[in-house]
Amino acid sequence: RLRDLLVEIDSTGKMLVRRDLELSEANAQLRELDQIKSEFVSVTAHQLRTPLTGIKWTVNALLSGEFGPLSKVHTRTLGAVLQTVNRLVVLVGDLLNAARLEEGRYGLRVEMTSPEPLIRSVAARFKEIAKEGGVAYFLTLSPDPLPVFPHDPQSLTTILENLLDNAVQYTRRGGKISTTVRADDTALTLSVSDTGIGIPRNQQV
Repeated sequence: RLRDLLVEIDSTGKMLVRRDLELSEANAQLRELDQIKSEFVSVTAHQLRTPLTGIKWTVNALLSGEFGPLSKVHTRTLGAVLQTVNRLVVLVGDLLNAARLEEGRYGLRVEMTSPEPLIRSVAARFKEIAKEGGVAYFLTLSPDPLPVFPHDPQSLTTILENLLDNAVQYTRRGGKISTTVRADDTALTLSVSDTGIGIPRNQQV
């Protein structure tokens, strides 16, 4: 009986070792597949950026009249195209950020500069987008230039673009969007408001 028990224990031990090896191999394969997926997302996002940039340049050139005057219908249609392309650019940026997070490469790149030029640049772009949709856009800054603040320009741009993109998307023609920026010695407060459909109270966080 003791011999039979020892044989059974030995057999069970060998089976457990085999299962452990199989699990280790499966985990290694999963890690490899996850790495391939992250690399695929990153490469795809980078590849999408190039044609989107070309489309944006072409549409902006058409809207600015470089290729001749446009009718109101053409201008309105191209404005809608530009709005869609801008949304795609934001989505591609989100894909890149997701890939970087999974790879452990995402981090803030803090700079000690004034965020005012960045804010004005994003606001000017979305003012044109809003105008094409029949929406008024207002940027309110303090009379004094914004001071130097530690911030990550890319992250700040992404945040502001996402807020304004949602505002433009859900504000009906004739509505209004406003961005207000306030600064003191310790903080920079940036708020975006609109007259759009809003978020139901039970879905607000």
